[in-house]
Amino acid sequence: MNTKLEGKKIYTFTVLHEGWEMDNEAWVVEDQAGNRWIETTSHGSKYVATVEEFRQKAKEYKTVLVQTEKALELVAENMSI
Repeated sequence: MNTKLEGKKIYTFTVLHEGWEMDNEAWVVEDQAGNRWIETTSHGSKYVATVEEFRQKAKEYKTVLVQTEKALELVAENMSI
């Protein structure tokens, strides 16, 4: 894990982890040359994440969204309970 890159945070976003209450932010960071990368934390320690790591996260989010929408559809007519 590379933690030696230095740059300015230009975007902050939320990271969701199933069953984990920490490390819920990540940042797009840019150096003076215009290079960009994603930094986040694991057990409180900062590291540079791979693009593939966040592609996988996006797939997880989409799956959870579909499951949640299905649950809402199944109870739509009983929402007054």
